[in-house]
Amino acid sequence: MPARLVRGRVLWAVSGLGTVIDWLRWPNGFLLLVGLPGLVLMATELRARRPAAVRIAA
Repeated sequence: MPARLVRGRVLWAVSGLGTVIDWLRWPNGFLLLVGLPGLVLMATELRARRPAAVRIAA
């Protein structure tokens, strides 16, 4: 590509970001980004719905 056709410039770069993005495309990344927050949300909701007597005894 001739230099006269380049219309932009690089202001900053994050090394290794491509590797992270590739990893997130696989099932492990999906589980990390979707499954883990879902589990945390379910755990906090279940804990909030426990009866008061059970919470005091525990």
